[in-house]
Amino acid sequence: MADVIRGFSDGSCYPNPGPGGWASVVTLQSGEKRIRTGGELESTNNRMEIMGALGVLCEVHERSVFEVYSDSQYVVNAFNQGWIRKWKSEGKFGTSRLPNNDLWVPLVEQALYHTKVTWHWVRGHSGHQENEEADKLACDARVRWSRGERW
Repeated sequence: MADVIRGFSDGSCYPNPGPGGWASVVTLQSGEKRIRTGGELESTNNRMEIMGALGVLCEVHERSVFEVYSDSQYVVNAFNQGWIRKWKSEGKFGTSRLPNNDLWVPLVEQALYHTKVTWHWVRGHSGHQENEEADKLACDARVRWSRGERW
C-alpha cells in the first residue's frame, strides 16, 4: 500500500466576514512536518477552511494517498456527503452560483489528481493535538493579515 500522508487544516475569520487566516499541517510518511499558512484581508470562515484543505493537498506534488482532517463540516461533507456531486448536477459547480467556487474548483481538482483522499471530520477545540496546532496557526495568520503584515 502507498504511504499515507496525514494533513490537518483549519481556517479562522474574525469578524466573519473580515480578516481571515488559514493553515495546513502535513506530516509525511518520513515524519517530516510541513506547515503552510496564509490569509485574506476580506474573507469568510468558510473560505479560509477551504484554503486550509487546499494547502494540505498542494503540499505534495507527486500523486499521493492523503488523509485530510478538518473541523469544518462544510469541507468534509462536501466530499463525504456528496455535496459536490449535487452541486454539479444542479449546474452550480464551476459557476458564480456556487459560493467560494474559485476555491472549490481547485480543491476538487487536487483531490482528483491524488491517488486517494480520505476526508475526516475532527471536533474543533476538543484537544486533538494536530487540529489545535492548525487552529493556532490559522488564528495567528488571521491576526497578521488584520495588521496588514504580509509575507
